[in-house]
Amino acid sequence: MGTISQTALTIQKIREDVTDLEKDMAKVGMLVDRLDITIDKLGEVSNNISKLIVIHETKLDYHAKQNLDILNELKIFKDISTDEHLSLDKRISVMEKWMWLIVGGSIVSGFIINILVKLLLK
Repeated sequence: MGTISQTALTIQKIREDVTDLEKDMAKVGMLVDRLDITIDKLGEVSNNISKLIVIHETKLDYHAKQNLDILNELKIFKDISTDEHLSLDKRISVMEKWMWLIVGGSIVSGFIINILVKLLLK
């Protein structure tokens, strides 16, 4: 009789262990399902990030091109401005030469007129 009761106890223990294992497997199954959902969401996030990176790279390329265009326009403006300044400098130099020529001529003329006036008044 002892062996039958021990066998019954062993069977009961096995049933309890199987029940515990079934519960544990159900929990593992739920965890696997949640991991599957998480993996799917991570895949979506990864795809969205990839799309954002492509968009930002496109924007960066566009802005880099815009920067080059602006730099080229600034260089052109600088060249034009330099040419204008050189032209104005030449014109001012010519005007200064004429001014000093007129001032010098006026001084010489004034000196000659002064001498003539002194000679005429004597």
